[in-house]
Amino acid sequence: MKKLITIFLICFSQSVFSQECYIADWEALKSLYLSTNGDNWTDTTGWSNIKNGIGPTVDCPASDLYGVVLIESDFFEIEGRGTVSIQSVYEINLPNNNLTGTLDASIGNIPTLHYLRLNQNNLTGSIPAEMGDLEFLVDLNLSHNAFSGTLPSEMNQLSVRKLHLSHNQFTGNPFNNLPKLYSLTEILLDNNLFEGDIIGLYEAESEFELVNLSHNNFYGILPISLANSNNIIDLDFSYTNISGCLPNTFYKYCTVFNPISHSKITDNNDIITNWSDFCLNQKGLCKGCSGDIILSSSKDDFDRGKGTFFTSIEENITASNELTGDVNMTYDAGFVILEPGFKADTGTVFVAKTGGCGITN
Repeated sequence: MKKLITIFLICFSQSVFSQECYIADWEALKSLYLSTNGDNWTDTTGWSNIKNGIGPTVDCPASDLYGVVLIESDFFEIEGRGTVSIQSVYEINLPNNNLTGTLDASIGNIPTLHYLRLNQNNLTGSIPAEMGDLEFLVDLNLSHNAFSGTLPSEMNQLSVRKLHLSHNQFTGNPFNNLPKLYSLTEILLDNNLFEGDIIGLYEAESEFELVNLSHNNFYGILPISLANSNNIIDLDFSYTNISGCLPNTFYKYCTVFNPISHSKITDNNDIITNWSDFCLNQKGLCKGCSGDIILSSSKDDFDRGKGTFFTSIEENITASNELTGDVNMTYDAGFVILEPGFKADTGTVFVAKTGGCGITN
C-alpha cells in the first residue's frame, strides 16, 4: 500500500548539514512506547524525547533511542538550512525489555522498517493488520510473548526471510496467511495453539535453515519440497499430529541429523517410523503411486502412527508384515494380498482398499 510520507522540517539556524526525521516514523515510535507501557521498560534511554515531545526536533533525536537504528533515506537542499539528511527507521530491537500491552497499528506506518524484534516481552492481543504494509520487512521476531488470535490475512503480503512467532497463544491455521513461502529461511511457529493441515508448506520453494512446527495441532503429510534446502540446520515436527510416511528426498538429511540421537522429525507425532529406522533401514519410506509394493515381516512392521501405502489401479500390495500398537494403516491398490504372517493386532486400525491412487471409497 502506497503511503504519503510527511517530512517534519524545523527551521533552525543556518547550517551546512543537518538531520531530520520522518514525522510518521516519530509518531509510530511514540505510539509503540505508549501502547507498551514504555515508562516501565527496562531500558528507556532516549525515549523521554518521544514521550515529552510533540514532534521530532532538529538533529533527529530518534537516533538516540535505545533499540532504534536509522538509515539515511534522502537528502534535500533547503534555503537557509543547507543540505538536510532525512533519516528513517531501519530497525527496532527491543527484546527482553519488559514491554507490556499491545502492538499499535501505527507500526505499519514505518515504510523503511526492515527488522522488528520484540521477542521475550509480555505483549498481548493480536498482530495488527497494518503489519502487512511493511513491504521491506525481512526479520520479524515476536516470539516468547502472549500474543493471541489468528494471523491477519494482510501478512501474506510480506516477504520476510525470518519469521519467529514461537511461544505465544496464536490460533487458527497460519499457512492460510503466512508471508510468501519462497522467501522464508527460518519459520519458527512452535508452542502455540495453531491447528490445521500443513498443505501450505507444499508451496514452499525456500532454502529453509530452520523449521519448527512442534507443540501445535498441525496434521498432514510432510511435503517433498521441505527437502529442497541445502542449508538446513534444524527440523522439528514433534508433538504434532503430522502423519504418514517420509519422502525419499529426506534421505539427504540422514547425514545432517544423527540417525541414532535425532528424534524431532519423527518422535511424538504420527509419522509411521522413527528417524533411526528410516535412515538405517529405509523404514517408513513413501512408496509412491506406481509399481507393486511388497511389505514383509520385520522390515515393514509398524507399531505406531498413521499412514497409507498405495499403488496405481493396475498394481498390487502384497503384505506379510505386522501392525501392532496404535497403528492406523491403509493399504490402497488394485489388489491387496494379505499373505501368511500378516497380522493386525487388537487395537490397531487397518483398512484395505481396492482401487489404487485417485480412488476414494
